[in-house]
Amino acid sequence: AVVSTQSTGEETLKLIEPVRDTFAAIFFSSLGIHVYPSFVWSQLSLIIVLTLFVVSIKYLVCLLVLQPLASELQRSVISAGLAQISEFSFVLASRGRKLRLINREVYLLI
Repeated sequence: AVVSTQSTGEETLKLIEPVRDTFAAIFFSSLGIHVYPSFVWSQLSLIIVLTLFVVSIKYLVCLLVLQPLASELQRSVISAGLAQISEFSFVLASRGRKLRLINREVYLLI
C-alpha cells in the first residue's frame, strides 16, 4: 500500500517530473512535424480568424457556465484559462482524417 503523505507525494513528483517533461517534449515535437510552413503562410488570415473565433466562443461559453459558481473576476480569469484550444482537438482531427470525415486542408488548419 502507498502511504499518501505530503513528503511521499513530493518525492514521487520529483521522480515523475522528468518523465512527464520528456513525454511532453515528444508530444509537442510530433505535433510540429505535422506543420507545413508553406500551408500556414498561405492560410494565415484564415488560421488567425478561426483561432480568434474558437477562443472567443469558448471564453463566452465558460463565462456562461461559471455564472452561478463564481464572482465576476473569478469567472473572467477561469474562463480565460479554459478558453485555450486543447491538444485533444489534434487527437479528434487525426481520427477524423483517418476516417475520411475531414479532408487534408481542414486537418492542417486545426
